Amino acid sequence: MASPITFTGLGSGIDLASVVESIIETERLRFIQPYEDWQTSWENKITSFQELNSKLVSLQTNAKNMDSSSEFLVKSAASSDDDVLSVSASSSSLNGSYAVEVNQLAQSEKEIHAGFADSDTTAVHNDTLFDGEFIYTYDGETRTVNVDAGTTLSGLVDLINNDVENPGVTASILNDGTGGATAYHLVLSGTSTGTDYSIDAISHSLDNMSGNGAAGGDFTETQSAQNAQLAVDGYPAGPPWIERSSNTVTDVIPGVTLNLTATTSGTAVTVTVNTDTAAIKQKVYDFVDSFNEVRSYIAEQTTYDSNTNVGGVLQGNYGVDIIKNRLNEIVSSTANGFRDGTDTYTNLMQIGISTDAEDGSSTQGLLVIDDSVLDTALAADAQAVSELFSDSFVPRSAHGLLEYEGHTPFTESGTYEIFFNHLNPSQSRMRLHDGEWHTGIWDAATQTLTGPSDTPESGLVVRITNIGSSFTGEVDLKQGVAGEMKEELDFLTNTYEGPLAVLEDNYQDIIDNIEDKIEREEKRINLYEQRLTERYARLEALLTELESQSSYLSMQVSSWESS
Repeated sequence: MASPITFTGLGSGIDLASVVESIIETERLRFIQPYEDWQTSWENKITSFQELNSKLVSLQTNAKNMDSSSEFLVKSAASSDDDVLSVSASSSSLNGSYAVEVNQLAQSEKEIHAGFADSDTTAVHNDTLFDGEFIYTYDGETRTVNVDAGTTLSGLVDLINNDVENPGVTASILNDGTGGATAYHLVLSGTSTGTDYSIDAISHSLDNMSGNGAAGGDFTETQSAQNAQLAVDGYPAGPPWIERSSNTVTDVIPGVTLNLTATTSGTAVTVTVNTDTAAIKQKVYDFVDSFNEVRSYIAEQTTYDSNTNVGGVLQGNYGVDIIKNRLNEIVSSTANGFRDGTDTYTNLMQIGISTDAEDGSSTQGLLVIDDSVLDTALAADAQAVSELFSDSFVPRSAHGLLEYEGHTPFTESGTYEIFFNHLNPSQSRMRLHDGEWHTGIWDAATQTLTGPSDTPESGLVVRITNIGSSFTGEVDLKQGVAGEMKEELDFLTNTYEGPLAVLEDNYQDIIDNIEDKIEREEKRINLYEQRLTERYARLEALLTELESQSSYLSMQVSSWESS
């Protein structure tokens, strides 16, 4: 490969390399710099999209953490004696106090053998002609473990524990510390508590271990399998008691889990269940803060500064406008399927959440919470506040002749109008409130009307209880604010179909096209620089030659004059 042409300017005294460099730099500023600036502007848009998407995902997470009653309606539970029992409560628990007596704890069974000389030296079975057998029954299932000659006590433990059909018995070794011929004891422990999980019918044919051939196999029951026994609010007076196989009791007090650790000895423990308004409020504040993060960022990226005539990176971006308007609509409108006069709360403003419209306010344009209004709403009806946030397609019929039967994942939430035509049921219609009517699918056998596909009511099924007359009725599919927000954000943050993802792909295509233009310009300018370099190299050579000729002629003239 030929070396690039260079020149120093020493011959002409002119820095022609700097001239070429300046020309090329000017060329780059004229033709490449605008492309690079343009490319940067699109890259900045993508960066802003990614940051916005991150904030949307954070809001989505907060909405997801409160889009069901079990997550939103936090209940607190306390025990007057944690040494006897600890307690927790789910959203389905009822506020109140309960007196709990614990008469007996559930426990598993333990069986201990009379003893053996050591754990891993002496064989429990010596007969090389016939395998020994170790047999036991647990939870009604009998297991026979075959034991080879030479197997030690530790080996027997491994055989029992590694048995793939072991029904739930753990074997171990207890060293009583006596150092005698029976210091090492095989222990069988049930893994489950409750009277159903007893260890029965222990026997063995191990010829070097006591109990060979005897019923019980020389084992002693040191702990019996038994149920927990308890009473709630004095019932039953006992015995008999309420019995459960586990010390974790989940079905005696609705929505409350009792973890029993000791007996009460005739003194009841008080269990108190209350609505944890502080935890609920924190969820609401987290939701609002996360929403405001999105709102603030969108405002920052779309604001136009009239003083500097500079707009935000995403000013006028239609994708961002879609997101802003959709999210604003969710927090400012009546929740889908909710009704004034029927539902206690139908929108966020009723529980103290609104947009600050005060000019110059530090929170202007953001959601703000009136703490006193929220406290009052929670105190008056915490369940209704929970429904406003966390109802998820909760059905409700608003007509006596119309019953909700079901819906599919394709059905949208909201209030549906149903027109039943008793003269021609197959022409009965359905629509999402104020939307377009669609003819439903009539099933005469079940007297049900189903919403057709590719419509908001797709998969909605209602039953007509009396087909003797025509009527128009309504069915609600209630969806709370958090659920609707989460569902909307599922779409907005979708990595394939979401508006930000689509725009980001489009912008990346633009950036790639600009990159192609820059590459073409780079090639053109590189060729131009090469031609300039060759041209100025020839000029340098010519000037050097002329300079040489001039010097020669000057010498000749001087020589003639001196002669």
